[in-house]
Amino acid sequence: MTNVDPNYFRTDSIREVVTNIAQRFTPVDAARKLIIERTLLIIMDRPELDLGDPVRELLPVIRQVALDHFQVKDRNQVRESHR
Repeated sequence: MTNVDPNYFRTDSIREVVTNIAQRFTPVDAARKLIIERTLLIIMDRPELDLGDPVRELLPVIRQVALDHFQVKDRNQVRESHR
């Protein structure tokens, strides 16, 4: 996985950053919108997130929301579903 420059998203809003990252998890528009909205609610509830480096802070949050949405418990379940 390539490193992303922390300044890459400096001019974008948090919603735009979340949208860009969420696109990695699903091409389905409805699922992506749900993941985005749930992630934004989590961000509002977690003021300790360092949004100065949004990729590093938000990627794990968005990933967990996506896994929860698709009801995936762990990586083994993901591998099994793609066989």
